[in-house]
Amino acid sequence: MLSPGRLCAHLTILNAIYNLPVSNSPTPFQLTVNGQLIEILPDEALALDAVAENPAQWHVLSNSQRLQATCVSADYNTKQFVFIINGRRYAVNMADKYDQL
Repeated sequence: MLSPGRLCAHLTILNAIYNLPVSNSPTPFQLTVNGQLIEILPDEALALDAVAENPAQWHVLSNSQRLQATCVSADYNTKQFVFIINGRRYAVNMADKYDQL
């Protein structure tokens, strides 16, 4: 099962892919979720078993466990996001290949 932090990272990338001009490059995104660094490739995020109810709410299945995720804050300019997953809050900062130069 995905850890909540890794799930936040996946959802942040999905959110960014649909809302920012990011590419599906082999360079991983670097995300900091509640202070923990996580690297994820865009293709990994796209493989997530998630269905968007609307642009801010997601149903996710991970190892037969259902998770409810809501993006409560998204700043696309600074690439900072806040998710609530099953009632717990996660702050995410994202860096793509251009930010990592």
